[in-house]
Amino acid sequence: MATPLMDLSSPKVADASSERGSEEMSKSVATNKIVVLHDSDWCAKTFGDLLEDTSSHDVTFKTSDGSSVGGHRLIVAAGSPVFHAMLYGNMKESNEKEIELPFVDTETFKA
Repeated sequence: MATPLMDLSSPKVADASSERGSEEMSKSVATNKIVVLHDSDWCAKTFGDLLEDTSSHDVTFKTSDGSSVGGHRLIVAAGSPVFHAMLYGNMKESNEKEIELPFVDTETFKA
């Protein structure tokens, strides 16, 4: 049986006494949505699980040292305006499954 990518067993409900919680609660009241906040450890684990689950990768990056690094277009694009333009703009890479990064080594790309 496959391990689920997300563990929703320990969500945190927004705390209206905190600045962030108060803002989120205001948004939830306005939109009638339930707000669930997760700590950074949960987010790091979830994104780490996505990176390790190669069955869901939708793009592969070939780095300058010849390594292949799989990933998710949406997540890579969300972290960089350059990758967003490359993956979702009018560049040739937007239609490719494998993207060459001739000036970036694997260690730098994974950082």
